[in-house]
Amino acid sequence: MLVREFLKNPKFEVNCFIKIYDCTENPNREASNLIYNGFVSPTKISENIFDMELSHVSTDDLETIVLEVKKVESKQKHLVVFLTEKGTFSLKFYFESVPPTVEYIERIQNEIQERLNLQDIPCVVNWLPLAD
Repeated sequence: MLVREFLKNPKFEVNCFIKIYDCTENPNREASNLIYNGFVSPTKISENIFDMELSHVSTDDLETIVLEVKKVESKQKHLVVFLTEKGTFSLKFYFESVPPTVEYIERIQNEIQERLNLQDIPCVVNWLPLAD
């Protein structure tokens, strides 16, 4: 489960203080880096953290949830088909999760707009998995 799926889940609310440790290199929380410490706030937590995978959830007292996370190792290559004011195009992207979240699709659309120097935001209409 990704951090995004836990903290931004519309089916339940996480409303407390959290500590997030990056346990990618070391599974021992005490030896890992504290990468976020504060109230759950989608605007203050970086997208890089939301894209990390939960490896352990616990509490350190009655008020704080502790998340141990690690970077997602396997990204899946996809051909993304999108529409622009100039026509239909496709580019390769590496998805962090399948199916991609709405937020991830929006990031892809913004990245395509920047890459191709488009005036309007393109519309992603499909994605196809690619073999390595």
